[in-house]
Amino acid sequence: MTKLLADHVESITFTCGQELRFPETSDYKDLREKLFVDRTKMCDSPREIHYYKMLKEGETPPCGWCPQNLSNDQVQKYNDLLEEYDTVLPNCGSQQCVHNASVGTPRADGFLLKRGGKRARAAKRKAKQDAKKEAKRGRLNPNNPS
Repeated sequence: MTKLLADHVESITFTCGQELRFPETSDYKDLREKLFVDRTKMCDSPREIHYYKMLKEGETPPCGWCPQNLSNDQVQKYNDLLEEYDTVLPNCGSQQCVHNASVGTPRADGFLLKRGGKRARAAKRKAKQDAKKEAKRGRLNPNNPS
């Protein structure tokens, strides 16, 4: 289904606000039933937060307000802010994106930040500590092939 969707997206020109239509063939039945465009979103609405939570390590996150990729400095800022905040919606810094973000954040750079509850912060701290311990164990173990 993912390949079919990727092929279809490459074959069309999709613009914000447009209805997503699939061919009326049996191949596209699952896509027609499961995928849709959220009509409550506006073209200047921010990208969904869960999108950023699904990024793989090393992937460059795009701006939360437009398709523009972030600069290296903005990616570094994004990663630094993720150390302290549970949710970070980055901003490319363009005048329009900063303006659009100004509704949700007082930050001049347009980054939208949210801290999680105490449990979320504690879990994040514990995971970080566990990762450090595991890395240290790996360096101290001469039988470790890595």
